[in-house]
Amino acid sequence: MRNYLDIEKLASLVRSKRGTCGLRETAKEIGNVSPSTISRVENGNTPDIDTFLALCDWLEVPPTELIKNTEEKEDLDTPEAIAIQIQGDKNLDPTVIRDNLRLKVRCQASFPLPVLFQKLARNGRKRLA
Repeated sequence: MRNYLDIEKLASLVRSKRGTCGLRETAKEIGNVSPSTISRVENGNTPDIDTFLALCDWLEVPPTELIKNTEEKEDLDTPEAIAIQIQGDKNLDPTVIRDNLRLKVRCQASFPLPVLFQKLARNGRKRLA
């Protein structure tokens, strides 16, 4: 079993709750989280554990609701499974990841890729952290 943070769900919940409030106003409401961190989370970047817990408190969502494992989702498609592996591997070279993902995008242009894949293809792994 492999656990992972459902970052797309977290990003969606944060965007929905923030609504039209500004980033600074929301950061003050949450406390101990910067406006830029909120923006990064809304764009699909994984927060550190303290930020994650603060966001869960603000969202009034138990952290366990956002932690998933590969056994929970039997129909885990290949791009999502690969994205989970990439997200968890700290030793991968960002250039190799980006180049491989760009090749995959060119080969299967009509195949929908998760947000993490798209960001990795554009920016490489270092910019996601």
